[in-house]
Amino acid sequence: MNAADHRAALRVARLDYRILPTPLRSATDSADDTVQRFATAIGKAAKPLLDMAPVDDYVLGSTLNSPLLSDPESLRESFRAVIAEHSGRLPQLSVNVYECINWALLLRNALIKARHEDRPRRLLMQIADADMHGIRATWQTRTYGNARFGIATVLVDVDPRGDDGPIEIGCAPVDRSMMKFGGVLRQAYQRAGDATLAVPFFPEPTRGAFRKMIPNLRAVPDRHDSYGHCFGCDPWIALGHDHAERGGEIHYVLGSLALNGYYAVGRVTVGAGTVCTVDMAA
Repeated sequence: MNAADHRAALRVARLDYRILPTPLRSATDSADDTVQRFATAIGKAAKPLLDMAPVDDYVLGSTLNSPLLSDPESLRESFRAVIAEHSGRLPQLSVNVYECINWALLLRNALIKARHEDRPRRLLMQIADADMHGIRATWQTRTYGNARFGIATVLVDVDPRGDDGPIEIGCAPVDRSMMKFGGVLRQAYQRAGDATLAVPFFPEPTRGAFRKMIPNLRAVPDRHDSYGHCFGCDPWIALGHDHAERGGEIHYVLGSLALNGYYAVGRVTVGAGTVCTVDMAA
């Protein structure tokens, strides 16, 4: 498809990424203190984007949700209430499934709703992960290396008549998941016609092996050396840096690959006037 004829189904109107302290919980914190600190950070990140324009749906995704946010019920309700206190709105949906690909489930759900109602919708999506228990070291793996925690807040305009391909979500055996993910990325890139890949951050030697699966494709540089692995935020951080540097309207094919073989690939467009703000890694 010619880029000039493309009608975006998912258009990013604003993107913000904030790094969280690690661990989030201090030595003197109670469980409630930690929950409130995380909820406050989420709410404060959401508020500027919620204030930009009316939002139809406000949703939240996470790769690793602390048991503090689900049990006991009082802490879960406190978490939601504090988010609403600082953002001015209660999240309608919170997703903590399929690890790093939760953002794809949220975007797909927004597209389904928009097409069912046959009207545009505006979505505020947050991908939030925090080390609430001081266990960062346990998330270091050979495939993904060191972990970093933060909040990506993305404002997305959803067009039910956009002509992007579907958001592809699947699962492959762990020992073959990267190969499968690379194949799905290549196919999506070829269908897009004029796009840039924004994909997970990997350390060496994983990075070299993965890049061989997407040869000669235009891709955002890997930022693992600066950020480590940021779970589902990786492709959004990559997109944010790239668009801030290049400017103009850019079509991206985003992808995430989870530790247990789940993968997701989807296409978004970022307009020339879109502001992308990304915390720089120390």
